[in-house]
Amino acid sequence: MRFESVSLQEEHVAFVHDVMHENRNVLYSGDISLAEWQACLLAEDSDEAHFIILANGNPAAWLKLNGLIGTETAWISMLVVQTSLQRCGIGSFAVCFAEEFAQMRGFGAISIKTTADNAAALNCYVKLGYNIIEKAPSTFGDGVKRQGVTLQKRL
Repeated sequence: MRFESVSLQEEHVAFVHDVMHENRNVLYSGDISLAEWQACLLAEDSDEAHFIILANGNPAAWLKLNGLIGTETAWISMLVVQTSLQRCGIGSFAVCFAEEFAQMRGFGAISIKTTADNAAALNCYVKLGYNIIEKAPSTFGDGVKRQGVTLQKRL
């Protein structure tokens, strides 16, 4: 399978809506309408960047980076892969792309937060050299407090 990353465009908004809905139970996210996604994803915000990961030319994942202004650490604030394509290397590709993106912009580290029960994500990040730097309760997108895990990698 061939992977590539492209900047999110308006034609990708429906894909983000669908992939988030498909993964809402794992990500503990609320159900957001397509119109809300359009407003959020297409707004200009120089502190964040959105990418679509393509697998063989088709959208397979959404990657959101933030903390891009005035910090030492960039953040992977969202990485969600289409369920039918999970465990095919797309997540690893996206994380490595995020690292390259951050490193080219002079960041010294990249971090990510997930829930303690998201074993697939934790295994992926640890496999790629991330270290757990914090375990603490956090409130996630559905408003419920759960055990959160913050991981970081020096670049």
